[in-house]
Amino acid sequence: MFLPLAPQCIGPTIPSRVTDGTVYVALKCYLDGSEKHGRRLTLAAVAGDESVWVRLDKDWTDFLAHVGVSYSHMKEAIARKGPFQGWNKAKRDWFVNGLITFFKMHQAEYGRLKAFTSSVDLEAHREISARIPGLPVPARMCARGIMSKVIDWYRAFPDPILDVMDFYFDRDEAFMQHLDADWKSPEFRKRHLVWELVRTIAPVDMKTTPGIQVADLFAWARTRIDTRRPGDRFYGPAGLLCHPTSADHWVFDRAKMETYPPYRIM
Repeated sequence: MFLPLAPQCIGPTIPSRVTDGTVYVALKCYLDGSEKHGRRLTLAAVAGDESVWVRLDKDWTDFLAHVGVSYSHMKEAIARKGPFQGWNKAKRDWFVNGLITFFKMHQAEYGRLKAFTSSVDLEAHREISARIPGLPVPARMCARGIMSKVIDWYRAFPDPILDVMDFYFDRDEAFMQHLDADWKSPEFRKRHLVWELVRTIAPVDMKTTPGIQVADLFAWARTRIDTRRPGDRFYGPAGLLCHPTSADHWVFDRAKMETYPPYRIM
């Protein structure tokens, strides 16, 4: 498998912030959703501390420049459209494997980099929502489910001081409105004090934001796994990327939705 970057391309290690010898660890998280495919809706998130993103952003940009494209978008890459126009299948497959190897290398090297995916069984949701009033819409279930997983992971850091959390979504991403509404609700933040650490929930341009492109890679991979077709050449690479050692996955299936309430999405 292609190793996309030489070791000398990796940037220096820097702490998020240091004051009087205390390290304050700031978290950045990028989120991107899949289109509705078949029976599931999926949201993917990739989180890491600021020092990890400093390195990853530079290395990702360098890799894309080496390949000859300005951004990565899996829908366009697989279809060989947009900046991937004119590629043959072999080059496309090499590129996909390179992205997967890139993430696995960075995660193994720097540790505090984690992916999360959350999916909703749409068929079950349609059936159950008709008889359980107040069942959240699928996009809200994905967003709230993944948010709790990211926050739990961040709170488990061994550092004595946690700093702030920034969450970025692709432009026009329907999932963002649900978290943004919670974040701006004084009542909600009073019930969930950890949300006081959230500094930013904002849209960004996918084409200029490597973190969103990485989240897009995971959303694509999870959807590929869930919609497996006979002879799918990308099923194996998608499974490698979404292996539990790299990514946590949470499914709102029929059993979970049947217990709402008292089941809580957060």
